[in-house]
Amino acid sequence: MYKKYPEIMLTDKSGKREYGARQLIDITQPAFLFFAERIIKNIVTCSSSFSNVIGYQLDNETKHFNTSSKNVYISFEKYLKDKYGDNLEKLNYDYGLDYWSNRINSWEDFPPINSTINGSLGAAFEKFQRLIVTKYLNWQSTIVEKYKKRVNL
Repeated sequence: MYKKYPEIMLTDKSGKREYGARQLIDITQPAFLFFAERIIKNIVTCSSSFSNVIGYQLDNETKHFNTSSKNVYISFEKYLKDKYGDNLEKLNYDYGLDYWSNRINSWEDFPPINSTINGSLGAAFEKFQRLIVTKYLNWQSTIVEKYKKRVNL
């Protein structure tokens, strides 16, 4: 999969990770999600009719692994836009952007997160990364619910 879709590899502060170690995939990347959904659907569809299958475990050891690809940045900015709208003064105040010389006067000025020394903005990004994992697990749960067979116990 990596050879055909190298974009699925995790990007973190050190850059684009190379294939080899475990769990170096970007759980927000569309190609990865496409194939993950197919796998989940097939596993659930094939196994749900067995009486000894009583449940499903969602992804194992799931965390964000410091993912910070371009699509994660775009999603983080959208998350903040949804929270602050056009009130950039409040955004600047809440995250101390004036103090850290990161003041933004438009969304196009939003600073890169991987190089920030701003603790509050960095913490907000870390919170967002955890929300990505929650969203990913909820997405998996929805697929399982859709394809599992209902059995009366």
